[in-house]
Amino acid sequence: MATIPDLWSDDIKVDVVTPLAILRAQVGPIHRKTEGLLQAEVTTTTSDAGWVRLQLDLIAPVLNGYRHRLLAATHEKDRVYPVNVEAECFKPKPSADELRRITALTQCVQTSSVRRELSALSEPKNDWCPKAQTVQEFIELVSQVLHSGEVRSIIQSSSHAVTNAGTGHRLPRRLSPKRRRKEQVEIGGRKNVLRSISAQTTSSPLLLEVLSCPSSA
Repeated sequence: MATIPDLWSDDIKVDVVTPLAILRAQVGPIHRKTEGLLQAEVTTTTSDAGWVRLQLDLIAPVLNGYRHRLLAATHEKDRVYPVNVEAECFKPKPSADELRRITALTQCVQTSSVRRELSALSEPKNDWCPKAQTVQEFIELVSQVLHSGEVRSIIQSSSHAVTNAGTGHRLPRRLSPKRRRKEQVEIGGRKNVLRSISAQTTSSPLLLEVLSCPSSA
């Protein structure tokens, strides 16, 4: 009698990693890679309809908490898989011919309501989100997002903006929050002293330059 083969999938596992755990695991690496200039945060919301939405944001604390959404993942409350992934790199882009036709029609139409409808044609539909059926598929989708040109450009632009923010008195990146606050107070006090001295001397520009240099100790 012929042996009946095992017809089950080879990727069946009992120790399933949730999408939330996978996204949270990306928070530490971006902090290390940017030496603390940028941070990542995962937020979770649950709708009344029973859907869980996870959002991975890139944050630049120095830039007044600037935040940019990198991706969003949605799954049912009682089923962590499948999970839909939304990200800029997955959005379908209208072709050049489609954009030209829509632009020409929009310019010819005077009615604002019709213009809005035509503009909506150039917007991507909500059925473009790829779906991950398993843990490995979700990991691959998240990796694709974080390696995309859109995300890499956001990281580099944000890092550049943070590096060039402020007056040039940049604090050491690896200081503890307590030490960082102490340094900020000291810098503020030094500026007040310099303003007082410059108001009492005719050679204030040179003196201000000398005294504003941070101590090398």
